[in-house]
Formats: sequence, structure tokens, C-alpha cells
Amino acid sequence: MKFLVLNDIHAAATPPRGCRAIYSEDIFRMLEEVKEIAREQQVDVTISTGDMFHHKQGVADWLKERLILIFKDWPGEKLAIVGNHDLGPAGWISIPKQPMGVLFAAESFEWLREDVVREYNGVKVQWSPANWFDEIDEDPANFGLTRMKGVDWAIKISHGSLVKPRKSPYPFTVVPFDTVPTKGVDAILNGHIHNDQGITEVNDCIFVCCGSLGRVARDDYNYMRKMRIVIGTLTKEEMTFDTIPLTSAISPDELYLAKTAPGAELDEPMARFARDIEKLISHDAERGLDEAIETVGKGVDIGVRRRVKALLEEAGF
Repeated sequence: MKFLVLNDIHAAATPPRGCRAIYSEDIFRMLEEVKEIAREQQVDVTISTGDMFHHKQGVADWLKERLILIFKDWPGEKLAIVGNHDLGPAGWISIPKQPMGVLFAAESFEWLREDVVREYNGVKVQWSPANWFDEIDEDPANFGLTRMKGVDWAIKISHGSLVKPRKSPYPFTVVPFDTVPTKGVDAILNGHIHNDQGITEVNDCIFVCCGSLGRVARDDYNYMRKMRIVIGTLTKEEMTFDTIPLTSAISPDELYLAKTAPGAELDEPMARFARDIEKLISHDAERGLDEAIETVGKGVDIGVRRRVKALLEEAGF
């Protein structure tokens, strides 16, 4: 059997900060390409790892309708978990009143709320969800599972801050791969982290995250990034993963407004500080510029903070 992974689509009628109006069309061009890939590859299941929408309120009806239409004839089974952008303040119980709830009601996706076992051509797969909640990153055990008897494969589908281990600290709370209790877990398909983390094996578990479909952050990383999706193939004896590039994604120069203010010059410490701000907002797109500067700017000279803020605002950030 084959499954396809869709990470953080972030569909939006109004483009995210720093993006041009073509942002919405870019999303749908890529979705049409992915749908054709799913047909060609004869995919059995498509999995959304959360954050189908970028905004939580005031979402245009045409956007919901277009998503329903595109997924109506999408091949195979469609499973989804919810991310932080899919939820209102009340958490999971808010879903019926959220844009994602409209897609669930239209049967565009099946909401995976508990572990299920499905059989595909004799291959038994346990799909185990880790839907977003505010404290999900506080305990790595939230990304583990209890393996059910008789399954060939046990796969976690999560929306959280799973990252590759590194020596330098991250500017936000994260869950390094090597802290997750992976006993009984064959693979973890993770959303929420927008950067492409690739396909990494840690403690006999495969961590899969090829980044968000929605390129909401206008930063150096997204200017260099090559868009791709992942397809997993399961037999009773073997699990493999392949990546497929997306050729329909528009160029960053078309997608984003001017990245820096005209004539702006930053020395290296200021440039590093600006990049840290961009990375933090990329991780949490609803975080405001002032809050991001306050979070990553501890210990940074007040003059540097003011100068970087002025330049980012001048650039339209």
C-alpha cells in the first residue's frame, strides 16, 4: 500500500504577512499537482498533518468551497489531524465551528481522533493521532503510542515541535527526535514544523517531515527551499519513503513582497537577530513582530532591537 503526506497547507484567502495576493493560487496549483501525483502513484491514503487553514476567523466561503471541491475527487482514503491553526480557543471542541469543521462535515477528510487499524491489501496499519493541544510539546510521550496486536506497521501522525537534535538551543520549546519514546513506533509523520526536516531514522523509528506546503514566512530559508512531498510504501515486510518534487510552486520572487527595505544594510549580529525573528514567526505565524522581538531579543542591545524592528517594518514585515 502507499500513503502520501500533506504537511501544513495553510490555505488562506488573504495572503499571510509578507506574501503577495498570488499566495492562494500557489497553494491550489500545488494541491492540483499533488492530486495528480496521488492518482499516478495509486495512493491508498492521503494524510494531512494539521493546519489546513492559515487563519482561524473570517475565512472566506469561496476558500472552503474550493478546498471541498479539490478533495471531492481526490483518490483514496483521506485522514487528517488538527493543528494549532485549525482550533479555536476552546481546543478540540471548537472544531465544528472552525473552517476545518466544515471540511470534516463535507467528508473531505476523516478526522483521526483515536488510534485505528486499517487493512490495505493484506497489510494492517495502525494510524495513531497526536492532534495539537497547547501542552503537546511539554511531554515527548505525547508522540509515542501503544502498539496494537497483530498490526504490521504502527505509524504516528502528529502536529508538534519535533526537530532534529542540535547543540545550539532553539528560540522556542521543541521536542528533539531522540527524546521521543519510540518503542513500537515504526514511523512518525509530523507537521507544525515548516522547515523541511527530511526523512531521518532515530532509534529504529523513521521521522518524516518535508515541511509545510504553505510558505507563510518570507525568510532566507524559503527563498532557497525546494518544494516536495513524501510517499510511503508498505508491504508486510518493508517500509520505504520517496520524495517527489513539486514543479508547480511559484518562485519566491513572485510569492513574496520585497524581502528587505531598499538600501537597508545590516551588520552580521543584526542580520542574525533579524533571521531569529523570522524563524520564530515562521514557527508561529500568529505571533506579532513586537512579541517575537521580545522573545528572541533578550540580551540584545536596545538600539539593535529598535533598528531591526524599523527595517523589518519598512520592508513590510
